[in-house]
Amino acid sequence: MAGILRAAGRRRIPWKNGGGEAEDVAAHLPDADWITMEWRVSRAWITASGPFSVFPGIDRTFLVAEGDGVELSPAGAPVQLDQVAAPFSFPGDVATDCRLLAGPVVALNVMTRRERWRHRVTRRPVTGPERLAATAPVTLAVLLRGRAALPGVDADAVIEPADAIRLSPGETIALDAVPSTVLAWIELSEAG
Repeated sequence: MAGILRAAGRRRIPWKNGGGEAEDVAAHLPDADWITMEWRVSRAWITASGPFSVFPGIDRTFLVAEGDGVELSPAGAPVQLDQVAAPFSFPGDVATDCRLLAGPVVALNVMTRRERWRHRVTRRPVTGPERLAATAPVTLAVLLRGRAALPGVDADAVIEPADAIRLSPGETIALDAVPSTVLAWIELSEAG
């Protein structure tokens, strides 16, 4: 059954390199640290330009949730990302620099251990009533912008930015969103 993962009450933790803070939206093995994690979906506050943490054996996808954007340079190849850019995937074990374009940014990160997990992330605009169907073993919908009621989960349930929904495989739920609502749709499956 779908579960709502509220932003309120999440605990901020330091980045692996100590350069900022993040909070877990969801993780496999929630008590795992940055080294032993299997998969992790987190929000990160980027307040200054600088290097990203290096994660051997991890594949990453990054998207801008709030703010004017960043320029990421994995292995020295720059790409600019903002709130409308497609999610950007790159290996976590390459040196990656981040340059803020115009002030602080909140990013959504998805990280999976390469030999064990795969992930796919898409930005999904929702402009009214819609049904969401989960096909992956683990599916998360993280609200990036807007507001949505969940009549299929609870007649009074509403999700706000940074809240998330976790869906079971094969589950379908109804979502009734205000205009300009955007979700990060995250699908995780075991490798192999």
